[in-house]
Amino acid sequence: MKNTKIEIVAAQESHMPGLIEVFKELMSHHKDIDYRFPMKADSQLVYQKRLLDYMNNEHTQILAALEDNEVVGFASLQIVQYPPVFEPGTYGIIDDMGVKAKCRRKGIGEKLLKETYKWFKSKNVDRVELSVLVQNNVGYSFWEKQGFKDYLHRMFVKI
Repeated sequence: MKNTKIEIVAAQESHMPGLIEVFKELMSHHKDIDYRFPMKADSQLVYQKRLLDYMNNEHTQILAALEDNEVVGFASLQIVQYPPVFEPGTYGIIDDMGVKAKCRRKGIGEKLLKETYKWFKSKNVDRVELSVLVQNNVGYSFWEKQGFKDYLHRMFVKI
């Protein structure tokens, strides 16, 4: 990576090819870690629709990390409600965050996270949650370094 400035912006439809490229790399990484992440043939189209929906909803956001106008990372964010028996009622979720492998360990993830926090705070959200694949040591290490802590274990069984 050249010594250029990284810019974090609200993603636009024009960023879609780069967003999909990072998405494919992120999903390939997950598939390599765990067999339960096989991609459907139309996954890129489905994810593109999801990104567009997120770009056009006040409770969701797609952030793009740009280097020389090239997408090198992104974050997919949403605001959701806990069931009405819990306080606080509203919280944020980082659905996905990815940085191209060639651009990792350059502070891009931290910059995306900083802008993620700004966006959530602008929406009066002060709790952020995410899920990390158990075997994703790189991802888990990053999130732990950023102050995220375990509080829930999601389990499954195939029947």
